[in-house]
Amino acid sequence: MEMKLSREDCLELIMNKYKETGKIPEKSDFSDYQVMMIKSHLGPWPRAMETAGVKSPRSDEKLEKKREKRLRAKQRKAEFRKNG
Repeated sequence: MEMKLSREDCLELIMNKYKETGKIPEKSDFSDYQVMMIKSHLGPWPRAMETAGVKSPRSDEKLEKKREKRLRAKQRKAEFRKNG
């Protein structure tokens, strides 16, 4: 069994892989155990890459568009139930 990785170990793994390859690391660049530990400490893969500083954070504009899309879907669903 592999040694438990700390949050800092996970960040270091990501940053070292980024420096080594020059591109944003993919899950396939790590063992299943390492991926599990990275996600447990840092959340979903894109957020983990942002936290490690190898990927730019999502823009507020994108977040707002996504939120609006969810709201529209919710409204359509409620309308369907009401008329259904």
